[in-house]
Amino acid sequence: MLIVPVTVAIILFLLYCNTRSAVKTMIVALAVPFSAVGSIWMISALGYNMSIAVWLGILALLGIDAETGVFMLLYLDLAYEGCTARATAVYSRAPL
Repeated sequence: MLIVPVTVAIILFLLYCNTRSAVKTMIVALAVPFSAVGSIWMISALGYNMSIAVWLGILALLGIDAETGVFMLLYLDLAYEGCTARATAVYSRAPL
């Protein structure tokens, strides 16, 4: 009973330590259930049996989804910082 909430809390803490933002942590954490639902729908649509291997595959998918979300946020932050730096440089050189 106590293992699942503690595990979720540890995962959220690690995501927060990685992103240093509660909003970004929630973006990544809330994307994971959507991939879980999609994978279960696809398994159901294809008529596969739910075996231990399938459950392990879903767990691996959830981990990859969280990792991809963190990388996407990292690159979006870098692109945003680059665009704002270029815009600041352009506007600071513009004559008034």
